[in-house]
This record gives sequence, C-alpha cells and structure tokens, in this order.
Amino acid sequence: MEKQQLKATLTQLHDELARSGEVDEEMQSLLRQLAADIQSTLDQSATAETPSEAADPEPARPDEDGSLIDQLTEVASHFEETHPRLASAIGRVADALSQLGI
Repeated sequence: MEKQQLKATLTQLHDELARSGEVDEEMQSLLRQLAADIQSTLDQSATAETPSEAADPEPARPDEDGSLIDQLTEVASHFEETHPRLASAIGRVADALSQLGI
C-alpha cells in the first residue's frame, strides 16, 4: 500500500470518527493524538527519503512504530462492539502502516 492510500485511509478514519458522535471525549482525544502521530511519522518518512535512501531505506524503529500499531490495534478492539465501522477503519490504518513497514 502506498502512502497516498494510507492518507486516504486516514481520511476515512477521520470521517468515521466524525460520524460516531457517541465516542467519549477521552477516546476522541486519543484517536486525534494517534492520527497526529501517524501523520508525523509519514512526514518524517517523506522528508528522510532521498533517491539514495529510497534504494536502501533506514530500518524501522520497532519500539516507536510497533507501539503506534499496538495502540491502534488496542483502540480498534475497544470499539469492536460499540462502533464496528470505526474499529474497522482503525484496523485498516494499522494494516496500512504495517504494510508500509512503518
């Protein structure tokens, strides 16, 4: 999955979050922070890429990146029963990040 597709998936997540007005403020805040962390990671990845680095990318930082995916997975499981569409959107973001090696 390319970064453009990930950005589209993030947009879908934002849309789904906006539709699910029943989500408490604490969880909305957590989701917004995770979205900001994802965007920051994408921005850093895009800035770090140069033609020479594209062929031999820097290894991912598993502690930071793994925890971001872990957080997304945990949040998705929280919403599985109450907001299944939101849980699905969060899961797609986590999958997209994993596929990009982020």
